[in-house]
Amino acid sequence: MRDFFVHLVEKLCDPLRSMSLERGEAALFLSAYSEAVTSGNLLLPASASSASAEGTSADAVRKTLDRFMNTLSLCVQAVY
Repeated sequence: MRDFFVHLVEKLCDPLRSMSLERGEAALFLSAYSEAVTSGNLLLPASASSASAEGTSADAVRKTLDRFMNTLSLCVQAVY
């Protein structure tokens, strides 16, 4: 658990602070980043024939990423 908070501060909070972002701006950045990650543009199927099988898998990955980004955003905002 300690490592999580150390990485949270070193990899996310400190860079946001070094850019002199206010709390609202940091929240906006995290929201935009979350939208980019979970939009599905990176989860395109490899071929048209595997589109139906990959669609279900891509949805599961998208939901998992969405939950992860929501949790991570809350943690960053609490520490920031």
